[in-house]
Amino acid sequence: MASAQTTRDIFGVVKDVSTSALNITVERFLNSVLPEDRKAFTNGNVLILQDGSWQQATTTNLHETPKQYLVRDPSHETTQRRTLSRGTTVLEEKVVQGKVPGQLALQVLQSPLPWDPQTHAYATSVKVGLQSPGGRNNKLGVPIIINLSGNDAEIEPATLKIAKLGQEGFVSTVVACRRHDADPKVTLHSDWGERSFDVPVGFHTSQIKLSSSETRLFGYGLGTAVLTVKRFAEDGRELCDSNALVVNLTADHGKADSSTLTIPAGLSHAEVKLRSVGLGPARIAVESDSLKDELAGVQFTFPLTYAVAALGGGCLGGLGRYYKEVKAGQRQRPDHKKNKAHQAKKNKSPARYISEGCVVGFLIVVAVTAGAVITHLPTTVVGTELGALVIATAAGFIGAPVLSRLKSGLGPLKLPRRILSKS
Repeated sequence: MASAQTTRDIFGVVKDVSTSALNITVERFLNSVLPEDRKAFTNGNVLILQDGSWQQATTTNLHETPKQYLVRDPSHETTQRRTLSRGTTVLEEKVVQGKVPGQLALQVLQSPLPWDPQTHAYATSVKVGLQSPGGRNNKLGVPIIINLSGNDAEIEPATLKIAKLGQEGFVSTVVACRRHDADPKVTLHSDWGERSFDVPVGFHTSQIKLSSSETRLFGYGLGTAVLTVKRFAEDGRELCDSNALVVNLTADHGKADSSTLTIPAGLSHAEVKLRSVGLGPARIAVESDSLKDELAGVQFTFPLTYAVAALGGGCLGGLGRYYKEVKAGQRQRPDHKKNKAHQAKKNKSPARYISEGCVVGFLIVVAVTAGAVITHLPTTVVGTELGALVIATAAGFIGAPVLSRLKSGLGPLKLPRRILSKS
């Protein structure tokens, strides 16, 4: 019994000595750290170098007072994303070397990222280092390694080694983004944890371009084309800016629906309709402030095929009307008083029907093309030879009475269903 009691007493003494030694080590460590870092140690946010890696400082691994330690921010803070802003951004993470603190800091030359024509990217210089009070440049016992990764962003170099506190220890890297419409992000990986930053891109409208749906149009107002104005960013991609852009449009030959064109906010382009005037080449230009573009490949040509289609369609319509009247006259008695009108029509020669249909068809096609008469045909068909043929055939089939209707109201032209079905 005495032996067992003696053993318990010895273990108690050893435990008390170990506890006392541990308390002394912890107290010595707490005295060696900055007063503001003692709470961080209690919360498990102090890191010490052990076996070649930074580990959380605890009461069990404090064998000696470290000459250098790290203080990390709470994990819920480091997951928050920030914006990479111009100037100096000081973070909460820090390193302490001999009671001299150095806080992790970023020095961004320009933000949002400006366009760099040499690298053909939006880019800026970023310096990463440890900002110390009083401008001290103490050498670190253990250098800090920062690895950077990017999402839609290029970083060169991607690994930074910080060997000193203060401005002399700041290391430079370049952050670049190739596309203005990307959503670039940069993440810093270190023993402190991770820090993510949104990278704003400073894009602007660098050029406007003018294009035409057609390069060869029928002249004399018969041909139309859709002009499209697009705006582009510095990277050569279409720009959907949050601001509207007003451009002025001029044409030395031809007539546009409007002399000013507005690209709405949130869109990259706008359209306007151009109608031919006369014959020959047309030079069209757009301009907005210092931006301009010119289109010189539009040609107004003589509408020979269009005119042939209109005249031919009118002849076909007149011929069809002739056969209709002949057939109607055959069904009636020639001696009946009510049939005198049919008899008169029957006596008309085919040439007269055809010539009348040719003239009427051609006039109606011109009126439709000029917009004086409305048809149920799509606008993309009206300006083609097929559209001219269909309209002229219908008008020639109706004959001269359609001109009276045109003169009285310039209203919609109802094409016969049979002709519409055939077209």
